[in-house]
Amino acid sequence: MTKLEEGPISWEDAAAFGKEYANVLSIEYTGHDLVVDKHGTIRWVEDPVQEKAIMDMFGATDLNDLYTKKDVNKNDHLIRVLYKCMGYSLSGFWEIFYWEANNEDAWKYGGRKGHIDKKRIQVYSVIEIDNDTDVDEFMEAFENYLDDGAGAAAMQGGMVHEIVSTEYEE
Repeated sequence: MTKLEEGPISWEDAAAFGKEYANVLSIEYTGHDLVVDKHGTIRWVEDPVQEKAIMDMFGATDLNDLYTKKDVNKNDHLIRVLYKCMGYSLSGFWEIFYWEANNEDAWKYGGRKGHIDKKRIQVYSVIEIDNDTDVDEFMEAFENYLDDGAGAAAMQGGMVHEIVSTEYEE
């Protein structure tokens, strides 16, 4: 990947760097600029004054203190604005707010759309494989199979879905 030039970057250009970035920028409220730092990392532009004002509203001195407060929720618009004002990286923002491992209710956030256009089902399966089967290779093939099926269904006007996560135990 080519190193990005330091300076401002549009939401459209940032979204072109991957589906995670595109997802974040399609849902989040507009009005907060992005910048590329000297290391080539895409970040929200810092706003220390607004950051302090939000922390003061919650009566918190830092993030650890903030998350001990009652009614603090990662899907709260103000919490997301706080992280933007901190100058958080776009990849870190995705990990905190959109990655299910860190926010199991991420799919419920409607953002600027104002509504949730998804519903969630969970499917649990048990698959037995031979002892000499390489588990990582099997899981990669299995995930590709699921992705191919989703793509084929979408091309036929069928259900469109995204595999959020697959997990396995050895």
